[in-house]
Amino acid sequence: MQFKDKLSKINLIIIHHVPNFKWVQDTFAKIYLRIKIKMLRTNILLILIVISLISLSSCEKKENEVPDNLEKFGILGNWRLQALTINGITDMIVHYDTLEFTTGNNIDDQKGDFRRVGSGYETIGQFEIDTDSTILFSYNSKQRLYNFRISNNALTFDYFDEGVEYIEDWSKVE
Repeated sequence: MQFKDKLSKINLIIIHHVPNFKWVQDTFAKIYLRIKIKMLRTNILLILIVISLISLSSCEKKENEVPDNLEKFGILGNWRLQALTINGITDMIVHYDTLEFTTGNNIDDQKGDFRRVGSGYETIGQFEIDTDSTILFSYNSKQRLYNFRISNNALTFDYFDEGVEYIEDWSKVE
C-alpha cells in the first residue's frame, strides 16, 4: 500500500474522531510534502553522483601512452605537394598529390606506413627513417632512399632517379 493511500485512510479516521480536522490534515500534508522533497533531493543527488562517476571513469589517461619513435621527427600526418623541381627547374603546376604517413605496429622502431595519391596513381608502402635526414621508401618491390628536411610544417625531399635530381616540397595539412 502506498503512502498516499495510507494518508487517505488516516484522513477518513481523523474526520470522524478529531474535532479540529483541518489542522491535522494540514500537518499531515506538510509532513507528506517534506518527505517527498527529501526523496526528490536524494534522487537528484544520486543521479549527480552517478553522472560524475561515469564521466570520471570515461576519461582516457594519456599519461600511460608511450609515443611512437616516429613522432619526434614530425613526419606523421597528411601532407600536400606544393612544388616539384626537376634538375633545378621548378614547375608552375598546381599539385593535388597527397602523402600520408602513419605509425607501424612497433612503437620502438622508426618504421611506418605511407600512402601517396595523385592524379592517376596511388602508391602504398612502408617507410623507415634511417637517420635524422634520410628516409627509405619500400613499395612495389622497389626501394628508394631520399634525403628529407622538416621545418615549420614544411617537408622537403631530394633524391636522384636515373641521374635526374628531384626536389619535392610538401606542406602539412592540418
